[in-house]
Amino acid sequence: MKNTNQIRICMAGFGALAALAPCLCQAQNIVGRYSELKWESLYGGGPTGFSPSGSFTSSTLESNFHHNLSFTDSKMGDFPIGWTAAVDIDINQDFNISGPLNNFSSISADMDGFKSQAASGIGSAGISSVLPGNLLTFQFTVANTMNYNLAGSWSSTVANSSQVKLDFWDGGGWANIHSSLFLFLGENGSFDWTGQLNAGSYRLYAQNELYGGNPVFSGQNNYTFTNLDAVPEPGTMIVIGAAALLARRRKQK
Repeated sequence: MKNTNQIRICMAGFGALAALAPCLCQAQNIVGRYSELKWESLYGGGPTGFSPSGSFTSSTLESNFHHNLSFTDSKMGDFPIGWTAAVDIDINQDFNISGPLNNFSSISADMDGFKSQAASGIGSAGISSVLPGNLLTFQFTVANTMNYNLAGSWSSTVANSSQVKLDFWDGGGWANIHSSLFLFLGENGSFDWTGQLNAGSYRLYAQNELYGGNPVFSGQNNYTFTNLDAVPEPGTMIVIGAAALLARRRKQK
């Protein structure tokens, strides 16, 4: 009889947890995502010039993503005198979303890039990834007050060419909550922000640029945005509930 009663108690507890789960959810819904990678070049010598470019955009809502743009080339000539020109660029963007898009628990993103250019004689070489270069934004809504953490790092050849920020919609435009640019740490640094978001619309914005003036240029940023109030999946909640009920039963004994 005791075992039967214990089972009934556990089943009742599971039912209560299942009924409570919708109330516990701090729904944050991803409503928009935009990725753009872009590069352009101009190189050659004398009357001979080359200007290849590449670009990619996507706004598909998906849980994970990776894209790469790369290009390398070298040219040479002897008119009116000898010259060489070489360019190389590599741009990457990755992200991963944990949990369903309509109630995600975290967003992790990483973007990086490298470029080089070299010339000799009357040759000239230029290649860059700017405006926007490598851009990733997520727009999401928060239904209930949510505690969060936004942590990550950046590094770049030139200060302010890489950034991560969190914005909110104030009714007329995007207003800033956090920005790595405001830390004034120059070419590299890290951030770790914890706070609370009220119900409303928000945007995660990350950008990395490779400027054309430098012979060699690299840049990188990464972040993880975490919902600190994330509710475990239903199966996990049942296990937690069962453990709690059994612990209570032992305590009563």
